[in-house]
Amino acid sequence: MQLADPTFFESNGVDIVLGIEYFFDFFETGKRISLGEQLPTLNESVFGWVISGGISVPTSSLHISCNVSALDGLDTLIARFWSCEEVESGTAHSPEEKRCEEWFSSTVQRNTNNGRYTVALPMMKGAVSRLGESRNIAFRRLQGTERRLARDSSLREQYVGFMEEYLNLGHMEMVDEDSQILIRRCCLPHHPVVKEVSTTTKVHVVFDASCKTSSGVSLNGVLLGGPIVQEDLRSIMLRCRTKQIMLVLDEDKMFRQVIVRPEDRPIQCILWRKSPSESVPRATMEDTSVDDVITGANDVGTETQMHIQLNAMLSRGGFQLRKWASNCPAALLGIPEENLAIRTSDGINLDPDPSVKTLGLTWIPSSDILRFQFTIPPLDGDKVLTKRSVLSDGINHYLQRWVRRRFHEKLHLLNQAKVKRCVIIPEAVAVELHCFSDASEKAYGACLYVCMFGALMQTEGSRLELCGAVVAAQLYEKVRTSIKTTVSGYFWTDSTCDLRWLQASPTTWTTFVVNRTAKIQTITEGCRWMHVPETQNPADLISRGIPPQDILENQFWWRGPTWLEDSSDQ
Repeated sequence: MQLADPTFFESNGVDIVLGIEYFFDFFETGKRISLGEQLPTLNESVFGWVISGGISVPTSSLHISCNVSALDGLDTLIARFWSCEEVESGTAHSPEEKRCEEWFSSTVQRNTNNGRYTVALPMMKGAVSRLGESRNIAFRRLQGTERRLARDSSLREQYVGFMEEYLNLGHMEMVDEDSQILIRRCCLPHHPVVKEVSTTTKVHVVFDASCKTSSGVSLNGVLLGGPIVQEDLRSIMLRCRTKQIMLVLDEDKMFRQVIVRPEDRPIQCILWRKSPSESVPRATMEDTSVDDVITGANDVGTETQMHIQLNAMLSRGGFQLRKWASNCPAALLGIPEENLAIRTSDGINLDPDPSVKTLGLTWIPSSDILRFQFTIPPLDGDKVLTKRSVLSDGINHYLQRWVRRRFHEKLHLLNQAKVKRCVIIPEAVAVELHCFSDASEKAYGACLYVCMFGALMQTEGSRLELCGAVVAAQLYEKVRTSIKTTVSGYFWTDSTCDLRWLQASPTTWTTFVVNRTAKIQTITEGCRWMHVPETQNPADLISRGIPPQDILENQFWWRGPTWLEDSSDQ
């Protein structure tokens, strides 16, 4: 008989806490086995048999029990959980990031003949001396990769082709170890990553610079971490939804067009051979390198001029553009067929809805529609979730399996959801952002709609209610700064307590309320906060939850309350 907790008699920490609403789902069969009078009972659950009940104790003896459940770092875990729900607006650079940026600015060079850039690796002080021996681990990893390739001839062919191209393009070169025996080197293991949805290269080779050497230090461990200099994906996606014409393209082998200076190349070596029967030569990586461009314009002339300027500017640095796509065919005139993301044969494309992947979404240029596209792995229906299997897989994986077990059959319906990409009408006179927030004990959140004379856009988007209001304010700030359009802000909540807090000076309230109301008032200065009935608050769907099958045709969620479509005067 499989017990849910074979060591139930031993005290241990709490692994996970679930709400009472899930409790009875664990005991689906209702089977119980009594172990005898005044003895515990066995109850069958989805995790295995659970022992419960009391034990008869002789009156002549006195037993005192003290049960303690301790969770180390609970405050830290909770803080980390809630921080994931925030809409961050950016952080200041750390001292290390500043040093890295200064190092780059002082060492980057550009070849006056071909325009290509040369950079120096941003190494910490004494970096090379901290690296240990790395050839043995690199060779063992190479043997493991070779065994995997031997089982898949197609993968092997693509892997060898990738490495041969790397060598033929001059992006790596063979090392004459006899003549450079005194040079300190670092060998990087490598392995294949298969990306079936790619329209060009299906197999990519990943060079593992996080692999530790014999000293316990990896190459990544001795390099300075630089700041993120690009805008986050949410801002890019929000902004591209404000343009009438969208243009998506890819820079071919972008990172490999940037050259690593010669003195840094010895610590970027790899071991490679076509066949296990060959000797293992060492190669040094000459080049190393986010390569997507997502932009747009409101008319064909501006878009055409933009792609001409992009081509000219990037080609001067050795970067070649490919996989062009746009919802406006006229914007792609002059682009060679081989550089298009959606190619046609004799002017005919047999795919009824050809699409491209961008920013984690699927975009259909012909209809200018964005949609989700994901695959849900099948569940092992015969496998029973026991406490032992939960602990062995990890709590996060268990939660994922638990959610999938309850909603697995319906999640695929989200693949049917389609959203218009462009949400701004041409030459809009006024743009308004309407933010809604709500909360329950299960969740809190916010959603946002943009109104322009009837056009609108939604961005999927006591103390918990106030947390929801903070998210609404952060969401408003992110959208407003991303779309770079003059807007008016309106905030709606069904919490009268939130409105009372926001109407008074923050110093009136407790520390928790002070910190959040001050943040909200700073972000939403000049905006209006108003009350909305719970039945007219679309954020209520977030806090209460909604099954996937019910959201597809839910116009209240996709378009907001009907009164949003009235004129702004009303």
